[in-house]
Amino acid sequence: MFRISILLAIISLSFSIMGQNLRQANDLNKKGLRLYENGDYDAAIENFTRSIELSSRLGSSKTSLKNNAFPQTGSDAAESHQITVIDPRTAAAYVNRGNAYFAKHEIDRAIADYDRAIAVSPGLAEAYMTRGSAWLVKRELDKALADYERSIKIEPRFVKGYIGRGMTRVEMGDSKGALADFDRAIDLEPKNAEVYFRRGDVYRFGYENDSALADYEKAMNLDPEMSGPYIGRGCLRFDRKDFEGAIRDFSHAIRLDGRMIQAYKFRGYALLSLGREDEAQRDFDRAIRMAPRFKAEIDEAIKLIKKANE
Repeated sequence: MFRISILLAIISLSFSIMGQNLRQANDLNKKGLRLYENGDYDAAIENFTRSIELSSRLGSSKTSLKNNAFPQTGSDAAESHQITVIDPRTAAAYVNRGNAYFAKHEIDRAIADYDRAIAVSPGLAEAYMTRGSAWLVKRELDKALADYERSIKIEPRFVKGYIGRGMTRVEMGDSKGALADFDRAIDLEPKNAEVYFRRGDVYRFGYENDSALADYEKAMNLDPEMSGPYIGRGCLRFDRKDFEGAIRDFSHAIRLDGRMIQAYKFRGYALLSLGREDEAQRDFDRAIRMAPRFKAEIDEAIKLIKKANE
């Protein structure tokens, strides 16, 4: 009887410790999300990592996930096979940490974490959607499409999945398929500003400018803090040679989000078209510092605009 009492006490203590660990893991995950929203990605990653460590345990055992459960995608994937999941929130923490790596443009590390989330929870639509976004950035469009389609298959009403698949179809040149995806997303969430913004881009690329403008302004009304629709409307105004109006839109986009490389680049084009070369060059320099890959494109555009101004 004494031995049974000791055993029950040990079991009770074990559950108490586990409960404390899982609550702490949940708190760390929430703190990581707050840090992520504030743009402190390194601190967010640290909190997500600690959350993963608490909701999982390291070491081999009969219940450990097999070595091939985690595709070896990232640079730090070597020890991933040793993780034994004891709480399903581990998958969410992996997705969140992957999103923080994604925000830092460490795309391979992000994919590695999305892989781990899927290995932990194969039915997690969010993990396929986020991995699809990473493949889209890497221009691996077939993989992106497959992941977005898997997310929609798991959750047929998953709006983010339709948005991602629509964006991928745009890159593949399938405007009709993209519009069908965005239309479906609007049916599901008629007040989702991002969908109108993305559909507006498809209309603009197809020279359906009135439809594009209507979608951009709908997005602005639904979410005045979203910068993308202002860039889209600015491009429409630039095409109409309304350079002052374009500059106002691009400037507003920059005020909303100073990381918008396209806004600096396009504002530079508009400024240069008005002969404001010094201001334009400052925007070009800023865009190139943020994304050196745009230098050749900007240099070519400068030549064309200067020639048109002669």
